[in-house]
Amino acid sequence: MTDNKKQLEKYVDKFGLPSSEENESAVLSALLKDKTVFELMTEAGVGEQHFYSPTMKGLYLACCDLIASGKDIDILSVKASLNKNHSDENVVSTLMDLMVYEIPTFHVPSHIDGLVEYHQRREQALQSIKSFKESYNSKFTVTRNDDIMSSLESWNDIKNMDINVEWIIERHIPKGSITLVFGKGGIGKTWLLLDMARCIGSGISFLGFTTKKVPVVFIDFENPVAVLNTRTQKLGEADGVYFWRANNDKMKAPKLDSSSEWERYKCLPEGAVLIFDTLRASQSKDENASNEMGLIMGRLKELRDLGFTIILLHHTAKNSDNVAKGSTAIVDLADHILGLTRVKKK
Repeated sequence: MTDNKKQLEKYVDKFGLPSSEENESAVLSALLKDKTVFELMTEAGVGEQHFYSPTMKGLYLACCDLIASGKDIDILSVKASLNKNHSDENVVSTLMDLMVYEIPTFHVPSHIDGLVEYHQRREQALQSIKSFKESYNSKFTVTRNDDIMSSLESWNDIKNMDINVEWIIERHIPKGSITLVFGKGGIGKTWLLLDMARCIGSGISFLGFTTKKVPVVFIDFENPVAVLNTRTQKLGEADGVYFWRANNDKMKAPKLDSSSEWERYKCLPEGAVLIFDTLRASQSKDENASNEMGLIMGRLKELRDLGFTIILLHHTAKNSDNVAKGSTAIVDLADHILGLTRVKKK
């Protein structure tokens, strides 16, 4: 038993965790020459944790500092940032090597994917070691049947609970729920949700239905700012509504399938309404795969259980006006569903 455990740790000690050094070199070399590579990395959910080499991580963080301060990425600026952070000579030497390292532009996305995959492999290796240790060292957890039964709730316990449904928008958007709003492209989903956001944030009625005034964060992965500007002008003034855009210059909206960046949503105002436009654009998983959509919906449930109200804009399946697109896990794991369809004249 002990020998097996030591063998697993010895293997990692000897060979190290899965390394993505080749991908790290390629991506950083491209980033040093083209600032737009940072956008591709952000879309893929790549952050400092994806850089296994301390040297590469130091270079990446130096580039992030420059981008955050609105500066261009050039060798002098990067060197100045490294010196400011007291980086060793090895980091500066690696910087010079990367500047002469050439990589075809069309290879960059593949190397970014490599960063993500090798990060996942390292996490799997660490989890395997942790699980192996826990299998031998964790406490005895078998519980007696009578302990389990005393913790369960009876039929009458549930029946006698005094629970009232609270509404963000009366009879339309329940508070503390995940609501899926689906419809064909171009039918007006974004217009509808923008008006809902305006009414909720301002505490005014929506189409005659009362609203509960709470902060609203409209998380937009689809619309250019010019479109939002035109639509907000047409809809008029609003209070308590904020936009977090995917191409926000200060802080881009994180994708729901990112490794840890998505947890920034947990820092938004307590009890706020979070509107994701759209579910498809807010993550990079296969929307037809139930296990992958289960992961995304699971993260949204975490946000819901923290007190947020979630609204997801979603498309319909091909050749259908009343079926949501993608895996049934999306519909199954949502709490509330609204379909937006055109009224057909007879």
